[in-house]
Amino acid sequence: MQQPFIIATAGHIDHGKTTLIKALTTIQTDTAPEEKKRGLTINLGFAYLDLADGTRAGIIDVPGHERFVKNMLAGAIGVDLGLLVIDANEGVMPQTVEHIDILTLLGVKHFIIVLTKVDGLDQDLLELVHLDVEEFIQNTPLEGSPIIETDALKDIGLNELKETIENFSTQIKRASTQLPARLNVDRSFHVKGIGTIVTGTLLDGQLSLEDEVYVYPADGQSTVRSIQIHEQQQTAAYPGNRTALNLTHVKREEVPRGSVISHVPLSKTYMLDVKLTALPTNDEPIRFWDRVHLYSGTTEILARVVPLEEDVLPGTSRFAQLRLEEPLYIRKGDRFIIRQFSPLKTLGGGQVIDAHPVKHASADEELLTSFQIKESGSVDKQLMDLLNQPQQFFLTKEAIVDTLHVPVDSLEQSLKKALKKKWVVSVGEYYIARQVYDELQQQMIELLDAYHEEHPHHKGMPLETFRAQMDYLPLVGVNHLIDHLVQKGRALNKNNQLTSGNFVVILTKKQQKLHEAIVKKLEEDGINPPTIKEVFPKEKDDQVVFEWMKDEGELYQLDRDTVVLTSAYQQAKDQVVNYLMKQETIELAECRDLLATNRKAALRLLDELDRQKVTMRTENGRTLHPNYQRERD
Repeated sequence: MQQPFIIATAGHIDHGKTTLIKALTTIQTDTAPEEKKRGLTINLGFAYLDLADGTRAGIIDVPGHERFVKNMLAGAIGVDLGLLVIDANEGVMPQTVEHIDILTLLGVKHFIIVLTKVDGLDQDLLELVHLDVEEFIQNTPLEGSPIIETDALKDIGLNELKETIENFSTQIKRASTQLPARLNVDRSFHVKGIGTIVTGTLLDGQLSLEDEVYVYPADGQSTVRSIQIHEQQQTAAYPGNRTALNLTHVKREEVPRGSVISHVPLSKTYMLDVKLTALPTNDEPIRFWDRVHLYSGTTEILARVVPLEEDVLPGTSRFAQLRLEEPLYIRKGDRFIIRQFSPLKTLGGGQVIDAHPVKHASADEELLTSFQIKESGSVDKQLMDLLNQPQQFFLTKEAIVDTLHVPVDSLEQSLKKALKKKWVVSVGEYYIARQVYDELQQQMIELLDAYHEEHPHHKGMPLETFRAQMDYLPLVGVNHLIDHLVQKGRALNKNNQLTSGNFVVILTKKQQKLHEAIVKKLEEDGINPPTIKEVFPKEKDDQVVFEWMKDEGELYQLDRDTVVLTSAYQQAKDQVVNYLMKQETIELAECRDLLATNRKAALRLLDELDRQKVTMRTENGRTLHPNYQRERD
């Protein structure tokens, strides 16, 4: 059995599309009372065709009337094979042409041309119709497509048509099941006792029972309670399946046509970079800021066109940016159609090459090269193009898959190759281009140099301040870059302060003498010095020496107003600890006598030792903190 695929009809009104489907499948796709009354298809109709090899192909019957092209577009998503239906008595008609244009722009590559109502038709006339059709499809994607003569009411040509469809089924290539599952909703309804049902063609990935899914634009979550494919219950759905899902925790009105069901969270976008093709039959070029109707998936919104090279002349393809008037949930590689704002007329369509771009006004050579890679480059090239884009720092594998919309195994092969060739650096779960990695390191050095220039007497930049300056990067990435700079000797990390590798603080002779005097004074005072303001008045040199001594680790701050020499603090701490190792407890008065100081200084020291969990209060004074005691042991 071949993989599932989708067939869509195309053709002018009353050319026999619905009758042909009923003859092939026995399924009547016109089910609405108004459709039966008027004898024409208004909305989408659905059927399936069982082929000899066991494949069950989904069939979408689209309306042929010009007024219902919007409905036709909603059904054309995910189509693999187009049946171009032409009434042999009338030949090619205007809506036939527009349907061909739409299916071609949506990327349909396989067509069968079906001539209908041939019973009783003069053979000479039939040959003329053949010639007209062959001339019509010359130099189009349909050139060379098989032409099958049929009459649904007389059972003429139906077996030949089925065999031709089966032959095409071997040529269909579906999306990878490794991509996250995604379904564009073309119908939703409520069944009493069951709940909300949505239908659509599964574009990517695989959906299974009990899968958790995201619902957009409702921005909700749901669970797949049941799956039905062609009226049969299934445990899973695959790309190309016409799929009905019974969803929990969501109301029918929350998932109208145009909604998207996804396995993974999707980000909305208001801009798209695209390759836009203008139909050769257009009267005018597509120009800057033209307002158009944009059809993507099963959604219709308004947008403005920004050609990035030049106006898109009839019959040409150019890169452009679409500015959307409403948010859209879409992926790279998705197809779209644009129609004139008024009167409605199909102008062209194309493919999304970047679903979340930055704003462009025009395209330079570098940007055009990037566009070409995004449009048709290998996964290797697309990976490096993405990682070298501005602001694309430290991306996870999942984020890269989401952006490039490529299978996981293909990406993993490219990442493995890029790592081996040292084009890419891996940091935990993140990946970054080597060139960008090196540029970020240089930015870090420049940041440190700027800090040293502004604070020439500070030993280094506080680590947390430095990290805050780099908060646009994940913390693991910042830490990795810092460690690499330190490892290479380009930076130093001492006492949680970062210093450029070649930076040293040099005191002037005056400041050196001041430093000597302060050290002498603090040595005399021990753990009972004057306040910081008294030791270091607000004179510039005093403050320079103060910051320098802190950076060098010469000062220990006991409280907001008091600093002592680190050596004095360590000596006093050792005295208290040694005392407690022998006596188990120490009272304030005993500490005062032990250190030969006053009550205030002893209390200040003991409070600091409590904060550092060296000691702890008890009813009888202080004892060694259990944690500190364990560390010593």
